Amino acid sequence: MAAAAAGMMAVAAAVLLRPTEVLTVRALRMAPEAMAAVPVADGSDVRIRYRHSVERTRVEGRFAVDGNAGLVAVETRFTSTGTGLPNTAVTRIHREGGWLVVDEERRPVPPIRFYLQSVNRTRLSVDGRDVDLSGFRSGNLLGIRVERVDRWRWWRWRWTGKGWHTTEW
Repeated sequence: MAAAAAGMMAVAAAVLLRPTEVLTVRALRMAPEAMAAVPVADGSDVRIRYRHSVERTRVEGRFAVDGNAGLVAVETRFTSTGTGLPNTAVTRIHREGGWLVVDEERRPVPPIRFYLQSVNRTRLSVDGRDVDLSGFRSGNLLGIRVERVDRWRWWRWRWTGKGWHTTEW
């Protein structure tokens, strides 16, 4: 009986200590704890949608999780060119309906940083599921990246809301 219990404890420890990849969203100027975290796998689809603050047009950045590089840029979609939007990639741009689509060639990207502004109506999704950004106040500097963490840390965050600290930003 004791051997079976010890075996079950060893299996549970192995599962909980096994690392997993999660997409994290952090408020970078506040406590360095994960504020939102979603498990991801190699190839997971990550999309950031917002309204351009100057042009007032829709923009969508599409990324993929790459186990070696973190995030890679897949494509950028927008409805018209303007300030800060790619418009010199003539050989990599095409039209799809009302969208201009730039092929980003799956280039690795550093952690994504941006200021959350209510006027932009920013939305983040992973594999088609929206990530709740309502816990972040307008004006926060947010950071998004893929992190490798032990499963117990991720589960602790899910149950208690207490994230894990990092100094890697």
